[in-house]
Amino acid sequence: MKTSIDSNRYATPPELGRLWRVKPSRIIAMIRRGDLRAFSVAEPGSRRPRYRIPPDSIIEYENRHNGATVPTPSRRRRADPAVIQFF
Repeated sequence: MKTSIDSNRYATPPELGRLWRVKPSRIIAMIRRGDLRAFSVAEPGSRRPRYRIPPDSIIEYENRHNGATVPTPSRRRRADPAVIQFF
């Protein structure tokens, strides 16, 4: 999947959230879990991180989660009422 974020520019969680159509809090949760690489540009000692996400991290995440189809489980056959199973 090709992103529309410039490949020379770092993205913020709100920008990436708009691109992926998710809330910025979900992007921040991905960063905190370690699913998405990012770094903070906040002042040392600041309580609120200011995340920047490198473009290669975005591409890497998209390649890992490329939306491959999940196979649907086969339906279980209904047991024949005429057959009695002994265990």
